[in-house]
Amino acid sequence: MSKESHKDFQQMSVTALQLGVGFLFNSFFRCKKKTKPLLDEWVELIDEILDKSKEACNWLVEYLSSSEGSSYIKPFLLECPCRDVRYTMARLLERLISSHFRHGGVSTQKCFNEIVEIILYMLNKDVVDHCKNSFHYFQVIKSYVQLLRSCQMEEYATGMATCCLTRRWKSLLYQLFNDIKGEYSIL
Repeated sequence: MSKESHKDFQQMSVTALQLGVGFLFNSFFRCKKKTKPLLDEWVELIDEILDKSKEACNWLVEYLSSSEGSSYIKPFLLECPCRDVRYTMARLLERLISSHFRHGGVSTQKCFNEIVEIILYMLNKDVVDHCKNSFHYFQVIKSYVQLLRSCQMEEYATGMATCCLTRRWKSLLYQLFNDIKGEYSIL
């Protein structure tokens, strides 16, 4: 399906994304018989919608910055015992961040900035409490810093990396954080 094929493409994309995200967060992530290939298909489907529809991308940014949407980030990115769910949530966030910038979004947009603040706020306690599950969390941060760098927004990337680097990390977290330190040193 392309943007030109239907006059209501943008609205249909938003509705499809609302239904897909609702099913994924409320049902599929919680079922016992989810498989990595099916989770990967969901990510690809959502990524395709985000890539083709700016309105759908904006809806997901607004949704994840709302109290309802943000309540899914920590449980599925850090707390979930299933590694595949944490991986899928991280990929969804990475794809959302990428699509947001591809559609001309900026890191200072209110709703987008709230998502970043939610993710950074987890550094205060949640990441330390769930250090064994934090690899995918740091992958999201690394992807965000790389995107900021590629979009010539070094001042934001430097600020984010500085926030992370000034913390005292347990040895496991320190190992996971080395990639982000490498990105920061490039800045």
